[in-house]
Parts: sequence; structure tokens; C-alpha cells
Amino acid sequence: MVGLLMIKGKSEFYQKAKEALTTHGYQYFDGDKDIRGKGIHHASKPDYIAVKGDTIIIGEIKSPAESPKSGSWRKIQKNDSEEFKKVRLEVLKREKEGEIAPEVGGHEIIIRGQIPDYVQKIGVTYEIPESICKFKKMLMGYTFPKSEEMNVLQALKKCKKPIIKKIDTGNNSVTLFFCYKGEIMVKVLIQLGKTLGMGLVKKFGKIAAKRTAQKIGAKIVTEVVIQGGTMLAEKGIDKLFSDKEMSFEKKLDQLKKFRDSGEITPEEYYKYYHALMDSHFS
Repeated sequence: MVGLLMIKGKSEFYQKAKEALTTHGYQYFDGDKDIRGKGIHHASKPDYIAVKGDTIIIGEIKSPAESPKSGSWRKIQKNDSEEFKKVRLEVLKREKEGEIAPEVGGHEIIIRGQIPDYVQKIGVTYEIPESICKFKKMLMGYTFPKSEEMNVLQALKKCKKPIIKKIDTGNNSVTLFFCYKGEIMVKVLIQLGKTLGMGLVKKFGKIAAKRTAQKIGAKIVTEVVIQGGTMLAEKGIDKLFSDKEMSFEKKLDQLKKFRDSGEITPEEYYKYYHALMDSHFS
């Protein structure tokens, strides 16, 4: 009886997650119904893929029935990548040592471990739906109960993951989008290239597929350069904020240089400017 109620509760919450995303104009692909698994670990796939414009979201949902303090979140699974295993064990170690509370650590496992693991498994344990023919940007999405928002925000801060977008329609579900690590990007692009190439050959034949792939490839490379530059800028910002020997005035000057050189946008400049002011006068 308890198991049936839990399944019903998860199903209802998953529907809330879908409604919130579709309300904001995202095309929603359900992990069970729309995302085709492959291989012996075919069940290892995201809860959803959402698409809007040129952006694709690889997403995970945790319902109120799934506690971040659950022991199962810390247990190594057969289909875990080595990176995911390390995250589980590292968070568990920090929890035991009192460095992080379990209600925050659980979310860190999802943010640093499970969702990036799904990103790396594109084309390995599941395929992106064929109707998603092109995109320039890939983000990770995490949907969770409103009651867990503060714990998730703490986890994101510890993971150094800036929030790209927040979706909260008031239905008790919150969805946050954030970036994945740069070293994952290369693996994903290689796998996506293989998947895309095979699909193009089937559809257009070898010669036409090659021409189409070259055009798409140029766009993808451009986007990788842009994202790579953004990550380098973020590293420069992190160094700027952590430099204890640099004066406040010099930090402001350096921040302006980042803006004027185009390494950060005007919007990012004002965000970092206010953060710098807050840290200086707090």
C-alpha cells in the first residue's frame, strides 16, 4: 500500500514538472515514454529532455517521496560511471566528517554526479529523440519540491554552479537550469557527432550527409568556442574574487576590463559588480 502511494505521489509530481516546463514554452520529452534506451543499461536515462529554441535540457526530477538523505543516493550502482562513483563516495565522506549536511549532500550528488552522468551517456545508454534535429546549447535541469529549494541552492553554491534559469509556476515544483563542466563537453560532442552522422547518412546518403554535417559542425564549433570563452572568463572571475592581496579598487578595474574586452557581457558585469560590492561591504 505504501509503495503504491509513493508511486502515485511520484507520478503526480512528475506531471507538475512537465506542466511547469510546457507552460514556459518548452517541448517536453518524458524519460519513460519518449526517450529510447539502448544497451544493457538502457534504463539509465534522464527523467526528461526539454527543448526550447536552440537549447536542450537534460533533466532529473526528485519528488517529495525521494528524500535527499536517502541511503540509496549514496550507494554505488552497477551502471555508475567512475566519475559518478567518486561523487557519491566523496559526498558521503564529507557528510560523515560533518563538513556537509545530508539534506544538502544528497542534492550535490544529483547536481555533480547523476545529471552529468546522464549527459555523458547520450548515445550510449539512450538516444536523443529524432525530432530534436539541432541545438546549440546544452544545459542540465533539476526539478524538485519547493520545500527543498534552500537545500538545493546551498548544494549549487558548493558545486559552484551558477543558475542559468529558474522556473517556478507555484505548483510546488521548482526547476533550475545550470551548465555542465567543460571536460564533459568534449565527450558529449564526440558522441553526438557519431549519432548525428549516422542519422544523416540514413536520411540523405553519404555525400549529402557530409555537406550537412559540415554546416552543422561549424555552428557547433562556434558555440563551443563561445562556451569555452565563458568558462575561462568565469575562472578569471573566481580568481579575482579569491585574490586577498588585490585591493577592492583594482578588482573593480579588472572587472571593467573583463567587460570592455567582451569576456563577460554587460549583464554579467553588473551581476559580478554587485557581488563584489556585497562581499566588500558585508
